[in-house]
Amino acid sequence: MIWFCTLGHCKVSMMSHNKQGMGKCVLPISILIFSLLLPFGITSPSEAQESSNSPVEPICNANRNATWTVGLIYCDNRVNEDYTLFAPMSSESTYLIDAHGRMVHSWTSPSGLPPGMAVYMLEDGDLLRTTNLGTNFDHDGNGVAGKIERLSWDSEMEWEWFYPGETNRSHHDIEPLSNGNFLMIAWDFKNETESHQAGRNPNNMSQDTLWPDKIVEVQPVGTDQANIVWEWNIWDHLIQDYDSTKDNYGVVGNHPELLDINFVDSPDVLNPYKSDWMHCNGIDFNPILDQIALSCRNVNEIYIIDHSTTTEEAAGHAGGNSGKGGDILYRWGNPEAYRAGTNDDQQLFGQHDIQWINEGRLGAGDLIVFNNGVGRDTSYSSADVISPPLVNGEYVLQSGSSWAPAAPSWSWDQGTSMYATSLGGVERLENGNTLVTWGVRGTFIEVNPEGEVVWKYINPVIGTGPMNQGDDIPENPNGKSNKNKVFKTHRYNSSFPGFIGKDLTPGDYVESWTDDCSNEESIPWDSDGDGCIDDSDGDGVKDNEDLCSGYDDNVDIDGDTIPDDCDSLIDLFDDWDINDFLREEEYYAFICRYQSTGYCHEPGITLPHQHNDFAVAVVVGYMRFEQDIVEKIDQEFGDGDGSMNDSELGEFEDGLLMSMGHENSGECLEGERLENAPSSSLNGLEPWCVVLTIDVWGSPPVIWSAWEMLYNTTPDAAGHLTLRLSGEFFGDGEDEEENGVVYCGMIWPEDSFKAAVYSFVAEYELDYGFAVGCYEREYDNSLSEVALELEENWDYSGDALAYAQDWVNSNAADYDGNQPFDLASEFNTYGGGLGWSDGPLSLCAADGYGAESGWKAGSWSHNGTTFDLNRHWRYPHYYCLDIEALPPTWQHEIVFGLDDDGDGYINSSDAFPSDPLEWVDTDGDGIGDNADTDDDDDGWSDDDDEFPLDASEWVDTDGDGIGDNADDDDDDDGWSDDDDEFPLDASEWVDTDGDGIGDNADAFPEDPSEWTDSDNDGTGDNADEFPLDASEWGDIDGDGFGDNADAFPEDPSEWTDSDGNGVGDNSDAFPDDPDKTEKGLPGFGSVLVMVSMAAAAMAFTSRREPK
Repeated sequence: MIWFCTLGHCKVSMMSHNKQGMGKCVLPISILIFSLLLPFGITSPSEAQESSNSPVEPICNANRNATWTVGLIYCDNRVNEDYTLFAPMSSESTYLIDAHGRMVHSWTSPSGLPPGMAVYMLEDGDLLRTTNLGTNFDHDGNGVAGKIERLSWDSEMEWEWFYPGETNRSHHDIEPLSNGNFLMIAWDFKNETESHQAGRNPNNMSQDTLWPDKIVEVQPVGTDQANIVWEWNIWDHLIQDYDSTKDNYGVVGNHPELLDINFVDSPDVLNPYKSDWMHCNGIDFNPILDQIALSCRNVNEIYIIDHSTTTEEAAGHAGGNSGKGGDILYRWGNPEAYRAGTNDDQQLFGQHDIQWINEGRLGAGDLIVFNNGVGRDTSYSSADVISPPLVNGEYVLQSGSSWAPAAPSWSWDQGTSMYATSLGGVERLENGNTLVTWGVRGTFIEVNPEGEVVWKYINPVIGTGPMNQGDDIPENPNGKSNKNKVFKTHRYNSSFPGFIGKDLTPGDYVESWTDDCSNEESIPWDSDGDGCIDDSDGDGVKDNEDLCSGYDDNVDIDGDTIPDDCDSLIDLFDDWDINDFLREEEYYAFICRYQSTGYCHEPGITLPHQHNDFAVAVVVGYMRFEQDIVEKIDQEFGDGDGSMNDSELGEFEDGLLMSMGHENSGECLEGERLENAPSSSLNGLEPWCVVLTIDVWGSPPVIWSAWEMLYNTTPDAAGHLTLRLSGEFFGDGEDEEENGVVYCGMIWPEDSFKAAVYSFVAEYELDYGFAVGCYEREYDNSLSEVALELEENWDYSGDALAYAQDWVNSNAADYDGNQPFDLASEFNTYGGGLGWSDGPLSLCAADGYGAESGWKAGSWSHNGTTFDLNRHWRYPHYYCLDIEALPPTWQHEIVFGLDDDGDGYINSSDAFPSDPLEWVDTDGDGIGDNADTDDDDDGWSDDDDEFPLDASEWVDTDGDGIGDNADDDDDDDGWSDDDDEFPLDASEWVDTDGDGIGDNADAFPEDPSEWTDSDNDGTGDNADEFPLDASEWGDIDGDGFGDNADAFPEDPSEWTDSDGNGVGDNSDAFPDDPDKTEKGLPGFGSVLVMVSMAAAAMAFTSRREPK
């Protein structure tokens, strides 16, 4: 159903925070007169004046980039105040610190071993840590562990277990489970024979062995034993297209659920074929899905697998909740690995850590990963959030494409100033911030959702122990990391079960430092870290006593005991204005379920009582203020100590509630009945809740209030429910500012009634309005006056709309020529350019939010014109009209119809009114679109049809949104289909020699007998007898040796003459001796010498004179 918010001017927009999808109304504070804050039984101003004043204590306050080299470098009030756990990689100790960098607790392992990367706290306060036994086995990977330890809060060894066998070894990460077990990543040795049998290409092995990864679930037993209760091995889920004689031979691109054993993409360019082929380094468990997420660096991918299987099922391809056994359910980061993309599509680059974002946190259900960036065009690391396409428990994958999303939904980086070739971690926190571990530099950074750094800490511990503050951090010899490096960190809040009964009193900093004011408790007033309380404004008054920060507290000319520069903030007179502190205000309104015994509620809020025979609207208001208002309220109505305790907050809230007409906050009024109500169905108002929240997640102070509005109406004979409100209720319309009223509405998904008709009858000037998320505006004044008005209100996008009403997409045009710009037709659902019309109101029916929720509106009608809203939306429909002059004749009403099958479509608009699974039959074949595999009846199934609701189109080759039948350039290469010899290939358009190969790809575009020259020797592959050898192209004697290299190019029995004696090696018994050929006879060369000597002798004899 729908509600009208009647409290002032309103704008509607989609929200991105926890009230997602609700109508948002921004109302002037003048509507809620701040007589709410007049004294009403709370501490009086005179009593407050006698109380001491003090500034608000900061949550966290450090800015030490110029003074500190380790420890707490920066923090502000937006920080998450929980405890941080970290384990320096060169130390046997693990540390727990608070937000100020003070050590709360530490553990030191009796084994004296450094961590094998990961450490976690357990819910009984114990520490579960991996330990590094060293690299004393045949392997070339890092992150070696081999042992798991469980330490008590007092560092006693409660359990230890080794997993360093000759064929298996734990490494990198573990994941504790709620049943006391834990998941562990381990290497699994495969010898050369096993590797070749699995189809591994020997050319892709720099060693004779492989160490693929597996996951084992370990159940600790006793003090040093364990049972492996579940196991999954990637070796059971391989495919390859190298060796057709092997069982796992297949088409890699057809099996994204399997891993190509020959896909090698390691960031290690010096040794890409290392035996640590996958290098998985992060694991997480989702108890809701019963699934495991795994990060594997050397393939640049993350994987999700089913944990609900048995070990036997995990080794196969069936079983478990997914029905897919141990096959990969989802993978992301490098679609080239499963032939669904190229190197250009790669998103992850040597990543570390992988975590699901926990329920109740920003982005819950998404994945978050530390993306190292090794191999990116620019060397930088980032924290990335990935939103998997999980629909009805299945990760949706379109055939032939890669798994969504195309890119992270949120990403944060610091450019090239933060880059890590290894290590790294990331965690989404309870307050929406993100904790990033820059592991190679031992640096922990907390950023808010806007990407602003709110906390930074540098690990002060190296192999020799804690450093001295101010010392430079030593670097490792390779220059890629510091000696204070850390694998990753974790945050635990104060309510974590492991802290129950534990002493969390903070001690000193972890590092050694010099406290210049040891007699002062300087935290949190010590921004520069010298141990002294700061005097930030230099007025001689320390910050913890400074009433007027930024100004001179010593100047008080008017003698009111308040520094003059801050009189407007904290003076104690009655002339202060709440607007001085107001940031923004929002109001949400819902009409809830109409049922005689039903409750009306919004998510997380249930009204305190039932309403019989009434339609009930809930109005929720939020007023956000500057932080200073807390001090001001306390000075005016509290004890004046500068902060508000629970008792003061409660009294203040009760007073606010009573000022709104509620006599007792413990009970709800029957409602202020309107004795002489006009022609309206509004019957009463009931305020029932007011809350002032302060210091929540670093947010500004908020006054939250709620009302119920009752409508004395029931369904008519046609089954319709009409809610009506007349302008007469608000006065005679003479004072536009006072009587300007906004009606904002939205349909509530759980309601049993659905909007059928939206109509209004009025004589008024429409200033602006919203309809279904689109901005609407009409003007009764001249264009020049409009321009002046908009100039005063700022028009940032240049679309002739004021800043607050700017189009989301600035690609707009003025179709009717009446100003301002219309929303272009391509941005609305119906394609007709429904923007401006000459009437008093036009409807823009843009959606863009999908079809998810299961409820709908019917139609909106005005002056006999009905605009179809028969859509299925993800977010509620909402309507908002701002009426500047509201005459008594004005009337506004919403008519709702019944929805018998509860599918979100009213009966009159539902093609299947008794079937909750169907509501539309596009092709009129009697089969609803949900079940119909060909909604538009064009012969193409919906899965294959790129235009499933357009019977004239089915393919869009170039992806330009225009189907091929209507598109005169299907491949979008600039050549029309009629002139394009390759109309579906954007890379080709002409084939000069008619050989079927486009000129762009044809190496011989004018020779129909040739098109490829693989070795670039100028001879086409068809004629080239050696197409891959640039030094050869002919073989006259056909002996397989090219003429250029053949010593006997016309003798097929010979091709080599090693000794150069003219006799081919095949016939030459002495191929390396030019003086012999066979049977000891002189070779051809020797014969030539002998002949030459004989000839010389004869010539000499002939010259001798006779005796």
